[in-house]
Amino acid sequence: MICRYCGRQVEEKAAFCGGCGKTLAVPTVGAPVVAPRQAFPPIQPNLARPQNPLPAMPLTRQISRQAAGPAPKTRTWPVFAVLGLLVILFGGYRWYETGIRLTVLTNPPGSAVSLDEKDSGLSDSNGKLVTEHVARGIHKLTVNHDAYQPLMQTQAIGPFALDATINLTLQRQTYRITVQTKPPISNVFVDDKLAGKSDAYGTLIIPAITDGQHTLKIESPDLPTETLPIAVHSNDLFYKVDLAEKMAKINEEKLSYLGRAHALFQSQDFDGALAACDAVLAILPNDVEATTLKGQIQQTKAILSH
Repeated sequence: MICRYCGRQVEEKAAFCGGCGKTLAVPTVGAPVVAPRQAFPPIQPNLARPQNPLPAMPLTRQISRQAAGPAPKTRTWPVFAVLGLLVILFGGYRWYETGIRLTVLTNPPGSAVSLDEKDSGLSDSNGKLVTEHVARGIHKLTVNHDAYQPLMQTQAIGPFALDATINLTLQRQTYRITVQTKPPISNVFVDDKLAGKSDAYGTLIIPAITDGQHTLKIESPDLPTETLPIAVHSNDLFYKVDLAEKMAKINEEKLSYLGRAHALFQSQDFDGALAACDAVLAILPNDVEATTLKGQIQQTKAILSH
């Protein structure tokens, strides 16, 4: 009997094909069912199969992996994030360590500037001095100039500062002088500003007068004013002004000029007499005697001229 499915030779009245396993005929009721003989496929030659082939993956595992989708990719962004952060931190550190540009403006120009007790140089004719790469933090600035008081101050530069400008003005160096006046209780002026009044002993101490050239003036009632130039470059300078002595000399000159005026007036030298009166009024503008004599001379000259 021939199998109509695979064409193999099978036994008569066999219910199954021994080659393909197909059912050949439905047996009659009560007829014994003959089990087909086991058919084995022909032995195939060994075509270089691997010695230890990998076991085939079960179908259920393949189906579950296909249903789960593709395998997740490895995440690399944390690595780049850490690298970027390191670059930023390093750049910030270098920026911080590079420092800033510090500009110092001094008055007066030509001042010597030191930073943290290290010489930075002299400010130019405009009073400007620029220092590069100054570290951020707290620094000590010192400025010096001849005839000026030294200036020292602490300067803080913030951590995020890009540059900084500092204006510094020096004060003139001051000295102490003593003025002795005669008579006492006289007014003392320095550069036309009242510095004080001498005491009962004629003494006045001026504690702070700036370095340089000044004008000292002494005034007292009924006495001529004394004005003299002074140069102040150190402490404990002493100036003595005797208005009484000066007044005595002026009185001598006054008497001399008035005597000459009277003599010329009697000799009718009116112009000479008037000149002598003017000489007295030049040193004593409010002198009553010289003013009265001058009026008499002018009146007499006017009468005789007619």
